[in-house]
Amino acid sequence: MERRALGRDPALSRRMAWTMLALVVIYGGVLVYLTVFAVLWTRQGAPTLTAAAFVPLWLLLGALGPYRTALRLVGAYVVSPSEEPELHAALDRLCALAGAPKPRLAVSEEEAPAAFAVGVRPSGSAIVLTRGLLRRLEPGEVEAVLAHELTHILNRDGAVMTAASFPLFAAAWLVDAARRKLATWLLLIFVLPYALAGAALYFVCGALTRSLAMNRELAADRGAAILTGVPERLASALQKLTGALPLIPKDDLRRIAPLNALLIVGVDPVIRAHPSMQERLAQLAAIGREEGRANPPTVAPRIGIAAAVFLAVFVAMLFVFLHV
Repeated sequence: MERRALGRDPALSRRMAWTMLALVVIYGGVLVYLTVFAVLWTRQGAPTLTAAAFVPLWLLLGALGPYRTALRLVGAYVVSPSEEPELHAALDRLCALAGAPKPRLAVSEEEAPAAFAVGVRPSGSAIVLTRGLLRRLEPGEVEAVLAHELTHILNRDGAVMTAASFPLFAAAWLVDAARRKLATWLLLIFVLPYALAGAALYFVCGALTRSLAMNRELAADRGAAILTGVPERLASALQKLTGALPLIPKDDLRRIAPLNALLIVGVDPVIRAHPSMQERLAQLAAIGREEGRANPPTVAPRIGIAAAVFLAVFVAMLFVFLHV
């Protein structure tokens, strides 16, 4: 298969660089704060076992990994080619076209129509689709959604967004666990200084994800349109997914809301983390016109005119030189 070049987005690259720099400063500051607090607590005579309990909470969550935490939040599970042959076949075609390693493919039983990519390394990333999405879209539209999420992984903005969004869905996972088990609330109270640091991370990283999400979605739409060569399919999928959201129970949307910045369409009506649908459809329509143009403009006519002018000037100069 011919490899499709997705191109680079300078605006997205700049935004990713600033976001990564901010994440280094933020996570580094929180680590210093938690470490200093643990040292001071130990010096005040806290027993060794008690001090050990004050290991930074975000490091304990980090051991689970953003990948696993996000999947657990929506109850997603990795599916094999024998379980979902059509999905894997579509993803295989897209990876072959892009010349990219194949990410994992996971499915969630959530009714809310959603899709997102999570992970740091391309080969270790996962694309998650919900059953609600699969039931509402045609196979070609599902392939366009897969291309959109694959572009996130190839652009590396999926890795940056995963790191920035981790406090958001980790906090949601903790709150959900606390609802089921009272011991989780007691643990959070016991490690209150670390919970406060986690709350600060939650709000700061929420602002970072919203600032990056606008650029990344437009870049992924463009990449999916180029990769599939049929922008209309992604446009149709986006319209169907957006139109289905008002029909989904609020409890179902609330469960996936912490992943809002990662989702292909936003589910949080209050916090806007996606470009407007009009902007996304207009971009896809413009790409469709370029892809479908029978005789695309080239630079050949301009080169021909320039060559004719140069030749005329050269002949005139030669004629003057020979007759002077």
